[in-house]
Amino acid sequence: MISASLSGRLARDPDQLETKTGKPMAAVNLAVNAGGRGEEQTAWVRVICFGRNATRAALHQKGDMLAAMGRLELSRWTGDDGTERESWQLIADALASARLAQNEN
Repeated sequence: MISASLSGRLARDPDQLETKTGKPMAAVNLAVNAGGRGEEQTAWVRVICFGRNATRAALHQKGDMLAAMGRLELSRWTGDDGTERESWQLIADALASARLAQNEN
């Protein structure tokens, strides 16, 4: 298991979903700066949230900064065109942002 902390900007508004059992779930796409010194490079990471974190993620909108901590996983699949693809996703245990700080005060 890889534990990770990431911060970045939301690429779009959160996707609000429900699990099969009806519990809240949310997914956000984060643009994370992955470049080195003086280098700009963006890594795209999908953050998956459940329960209270899903409700908290849904408070955000495109462009907001968000930090997420949790389990990092590499997801692999075959696209519609037959191409093998992969992407990183983080299953969030905790979220932090200025928006959350304002709502909790």
